[in-house]
Amino acid sequence: MLKTLSKLIGLWSFMYLRIDVFIPSGRAINPITNGNWEGTGVEPDIYAPAHEALRVAHLRAVREIQASKKDIVPLQMSEIYRVIDELEPEGE
Repeated sequence: MLKTLSKLIGLWSFMYLRIDVFIPSGRAINPITNGNWEGTGVEPDIYAPAHEALRVAHLRAVREIQASKKDIVPLQMSEIYRVIDELEPEGE
């Protein structure tokens, strides 16, 4: 199995002290663009400046939890509101 897997996607090397190393032997090519995301990145679903990305993602995740309201007890809901208030920028 390992030999077959290594031929398909690259080379696995099991080294001393339980350190695994993977050396890729190929790359993903999009059949439509004939390219990949290397050097260009992946277009985000939600646009935000780099310095705001974590806050924006965290806020969206908490809002989705709030909207689902599945198995949320009142204490958890108050924590959700607190986190939203903390994460929302002034004036939003």
